[in-house]
Amino acid sequence: NRFPCRSDPADVANVGKQTFNCTTAEGGTGPTNNWADPVEMKKKLAGIFNGCVASRTMYVTPFCMGPLNSPYAKFGVEMADF
Repeated sequence: NRFPCRSDPADVANVGKQTFNCTTAEGGTGPTNNWADPVEMKKKLAGIFNGCVASRTMYVTPFCMGPLNSPYAKFGVEMADF
């Protein structure tokens, strides 16, 4: 079975104007990417997100995709807050 999967143009994950590569070298981001100084961006985001997760509980859940003793097993960690 097959089905088409398309993204919504209004999806914020696809908004290129609000996506930045924060590197020390401005020229290393590529022609279609937005660049920002990492120190300046950290200051900006610290002000925006200050206290945003106060009184929330962080859950860290380890998981394994596949049998534990398999050489093909993939391990990961899921992090979520509620």
